[in-house]
Amino acid sequence: MLQFFSASTNIVNSKRAITECLEKALTGQPDLNCDLLIINSAMGHNFSELLGEAHRLSPDAQIVGCTASGIIGREGPDESMKALGIMAVKGPKEEFAVSVSESSIISDPYGYSAKLAMDLKEKNPRINLILLHPSGKTWDYDSIIKGVESVFGREVPIIGGISIDGKLISDFQFFGESVFEKSAVIIGFADPTIEVISQATVGFDIIGNPIEVTRSEKNHLLELDGKNPWEFLMDKLELPHSTSPLDVITVACLATEIEGGICKDYDSRFRVVGGLAPEPDGSLFTNKSIPAGSKLYLARGNEKRVFEGVDMMMTSIRERLEGRKPLVVFHADCSGRGKALLNRIMKEEITYRLQYPICKGDNIPWLGIYGGGELIPLNGRNELLFYTSSIYVLVRKK
Repeated sequence: MLQFFSASTNIVNSKRAITECLEKALTGQPDLNCDLLIINSAMGHNFSELLGEAHRLSPDAQIVGCTASGIIGREGPDESMKALGIMAVKGPKEEFAVSVSESSIISDPYGYSAKLAMDLKEKNPRINLILLHPSGKTWDYDSIIKGVESVFGREVPIIGGISIDGKLISDFQFFGESVFEKSAVIIGFADPTIEVISQATVGFDIIGNPIEVTRSEKNHLLELDGKNPWEFLMDKLELPHSTSPLDVITVACLATEIEGGICKDYDSRFRVVGGLAPEPDGSLFTNKSIPAGSKLYLARGNEKRVFEGVDMMMTSIRERLEGRKPLVVFHADCSGRGKALLNRIMKEEITYRLQYPICKGDNIPWLGIYGGGELIPLNGRNELLFYTSSIYVLVRKK
């Protein structure tokens, strides 16, 4: 059976930072060696030094990870440039596998993810839970999910977050001592005693009337109500067309009504399908195909509803745990709910409300990222959400 250990820090020196994380995570263990080491780092670290020192300290570990705009550990949230979080895993090598491709995911998200999943399945055909961190430079996350499902089927849960940096410029993935850009990492767990309890909360208001998509190509919005998408939305928000996307992406976003029954594990009738981050021509990409004739909605975050949603979600998760103590918690939080939207005190309060109901002072391993979207199974369907706090609690089956 797999065992999990976590820690986070923001020590400036990269070698010292990974050392402290391993020492904190593996306190009481005979040494710093483990079988799998998952590393999530903000952009300020020297990745070569980070990975080289990790390999030296834990030579038997398969090392894998990615960048994020911030880290959420059991120590709390951290969006500093030197934020670092790890999850060390010990257990039989037949109970996990990892796969990374050094090529870019952007040109063919479906084919790339299917190939990545096939490599993972060849290494371990008994995978029953997938942790996935794809690049944030591709918007076609539906195709990524479908590519993985083409190999593992829809019944295998996919959890994780979209890898980004704080300025939406690029992202990096780690495998061994190598660093890749605009790629993806996939980790599969095959511990038959583990199940995952997942849930998400968003907390936003719908603004105004629905918007008609008048021209699009798959997930590329070319016209809204017959007009240039960016200019139309800026007019709707009463902002100049020259407004910086970084000033808008945390204020407003695009949403659609939810199809099917995922509302059971999610607290809204609407799902965010894209932030307001335009292409040079003013067109926009969404995380789902939006055909012409579809209706979109402008959505805006509501701090009161954010806190209410977190409290309701954790009450539900506690009920679903049925008294069982979590083995580990993975967590993906949208960077839009981080420093660009909420100040430090509020972020710490949200994290406390996420962690205390299920940890209650116990040292539960916890690793989360602030990223560009959240991969989560909702009501039996693998989904990609934006602007949520998504929690994945791993627990022993009854």
